[in-house]
Amino acid sequence: MIMLATIDRWLLSSMYVHRRHLSSIKNARRGIIAVTFFSIIIHCQCFCCYESNLINTPGKCFSNGMACRLINDMLFAICAILILLAVMTVFGLITISNVHHSQNRIYHSTAHVLAVKVRSDFRVAIENMLYNFVLLLTYLANGIPFYVYTLSSGTVFRKAFFDLIRC
Repeated sequence: MIMLATIDRWLLSSMYVHRRHLSSIKNARRGIIAVTFFSIIIHCQCFCCYESNLINTPGKCFSNGMACRLINDMLFAICAILILLAVMTVFGLITISNVHHSQNRIYHSTAHVLAVKVRSDFRVAIENMLYNFVLLLTYLANGIPFYVYTLSSGTVFRKAFFDLIRC
């Protein structure tokens, strides 16, 4: 869903009207249906590969074979991590590029109006600080899953994280 939001932001930041019109509630619903369908297809192998109430396993519901476990882990790594991360990175960078280009277009059309208005150094510093703060908020969405996993997954993730830091 976050990937679809990234694509939606790209569509809205585009200078082309046709792309901006693609960002609509109707297309958002289509995207949600597509993500749901894709998730069902990816996880349908769980019905074949998992058994419940196994003895000597880490959980009550666990994979019944090494091949199933490998397929499950690879599907998760490729679909949930690599593809999503790549798409979000690409569309995020394109969105940033679109925003910079739009600022350049706005600058040329309003340059003569802004030349008359003189701002104090204090006001410019405040505006720059607010701009940088809002820019930092855009990275918050990418960091939230890390903190959620760190705080809610118990000691396993935290132990692995601290082991990684110590190395």
